[in-house]
Amino acid sequence: MSSFTVTLTDRSSVLQTNFFPPIELKNGAWEAGLTSFDSYFSIPNLIEGENSTLYLLDGKPHPIHDTSGKFFNIGDLSNVLKAVGAGDITVKKNVDDRIVIKTNTTLFNQFDDSVLLPLGFNKGRILTASQTATYTADHPIKSSWSATLKKEVYGVDLPKGKQHFLYTGLVYVVPTGTYELDDLNGLLTTELKKLGVDFQMQTNLNTLHCGIKCSKRIDFNVPDSFASLLGFKPDADMPPNNWNWSTDIIHVFSVTNIGVALSCCEGDFRNGKPSHVIYQFTPNAEPGYRLSETPETVTYHLVIVDKLDEITAQIVDQAGRLISFRSEEISIRIHFRKVI
Repeated sequence: MSSFTVTLTDRSSVLQTNFFPPIELKNGAWEAGLTSFDSYFSIPNLIEGENSTLYLLDGKPHPIHDTSGKFFNIGDLSNVLKAVGAGDITVKKNVDDRIVIKTNTTLFNQFDDSVLLPLGFNKGRILTASQTATYTADHPIKSSWSATLKKEVYGVDLPKGKQHFLYTGLVYVVPTGTYELDDLNGLLTTELKKLGVDFQMQTNLNTLHCGIKCSKRIDFNVPDSFASLLGFKPDADMPPNNWNWSTDIIHVFSVTNIGVALSCCEGDFRNGKPSHVIYQFTPNAEPGYRLSETPETVTYHLVIVDKLDEITAQIVDQAGRLISFRSEEISIRIHFRKVI
């Protein structure tokens, strides 16, 4: 046997097969090359939990008290927060002396004057609106002596000279998918309108910058926002009802090329470092359509083992990261031949 072909098929970007008995590669060197790659373009650019969340704050925060300071008994906090715009909210203390909140209004805790900080919640934590979920504070509250009641009372003491606010808004999660900018704009405009939010997005094709106008303040300074996809810095100031333009160019898709890495072969060098990538190409299909690559000339790479008991192929991007095809079937064919 001087040549043979191996086909790998799976619904994962890691394709693996075993051979028993192993295929012996004796009597000289062997090489292998990709002859075909077939799938559908289902590579997402927005992934839930990674980069698909939009955090929208109401235009003005709600003041809890004036700068004279005030102590709020734990039993009064529910009504205090309801009165300033927290909607249906309950505030209690658990056996560990930690505040427990149930709210149907999303509460933000991104700022130093947020009332959630003295309630024991870590800065940056967001309490998403829910009919069932409860949120427990990260730190216990302390009791204070009440001269009127002549006993220790649990609550929160908001000191004199600093006003605290309740920050409210909403969170919208874009479903995992592959979105062109027009598609994303259409989705956000339509879905946010149902939530009472006006949203517009434009693209300057000359500068490749993105502009956003929204009736709520956008907070991009969260790990799972899509700021970088639209060219915005995480700390971008996004005041409501104004056109806000990105400082960087738009990066709609992070995958610029698709590489096939084969465990049994030497591959190309990537940024000066060796890899197992034996072939790479630029996607030649629109999202949702068949993605097929058949090299006109097969490029062969040296096989680095003397027998094949298993083969693992990985589908990676230009940075060597595994590419998600969202469980779409992938099929590749590899031709092995003896070096003449």
